[in-house]
Amino acid sequence: MSTENKEPPLACTLDENDLMARKEGDIAVLRSGIQSVAELPDGYEITFPGSNEWARNISEFIIAERECCRFFTFETIYQPDMGGIALRIRGPEGVKAFLSELTADPAPGSSGSL
Repeated sequence: MSTENKEPPLACTLDENDLMARKEGDIAVLRSGIQSVAELPDGYEITFPGSNEWARNISEFIIAERECCRFFTFETIYQPDMGGIALRIRGPEGVKAFLSELTADPAPGSSGSL
């Protein structure tokens, strides 16, 4: 039995149609609520409103992404008194390019990997 800790490959397993549906669904919803983005050495911290609706949106996004992008590490931080929710998405070298669709300023016709 090997004790080697092998990281999953930096690749999304969705086909083109499923990826487009994800971008138009979960990712579009998340982008609509971004309050701030802070760059981390190995990813980003993205802040959203603190409502229960946003807690559900973030949870649904994480559940979906864990299936297709197995290299991501997710952390959520809930501020007291229904304050903002911070989502940290981290991963191996190259992960920031995958997050460009989510973290970039909204622009017509923009494209990215996530």
